[in-house]
Amino acid sequence: MSTKKSAYEIGRMQRYVLIGAGIGLYYGIFYKSSGVDPDYGIAIVLSIFAALITAVIRFWKKQQPFSVVLKYYFEMLLLYSVFLLTLAGRHLAEQLGGRFAVAVFTTLTGTFLGYFMATRKS
Repeated sequence: MSTKKSAYEIGRMQRYVLIGAGIGLYYGIFYKSSGVDPDYGIAIVLSIFAALITAVIRFWKKQQPFSVVLKYYFEMLLLYSVFLLTLAGRHLAEQLGGRFAVAVFTTLTGTFLGYFMATRKS
């Protein structure tokens, strides 16, 4: 059995990473500070509820072992947490390094999330 990845798998990885980076860059370039300090607590609470709702909808009336549902829940929790904390963290990035830092921060986070999503599909 070969351990090499097919051209399709490599292309999929590149697409996910580039799309993630593009979305991150978009969120960085068009960021406008609201003048209100970000609330990281609400980002965590919303992540918990979003992951729970996503898992319930995904596995509704499907006979899956609890470990599969739990693993999916924690993957979604990580995904939503990173995304929402990145949106909240743009304010801090702007204070530390200006608009360029916001664009770099969100682009790198988008690249990471794209890579995470691509590896989940394997």
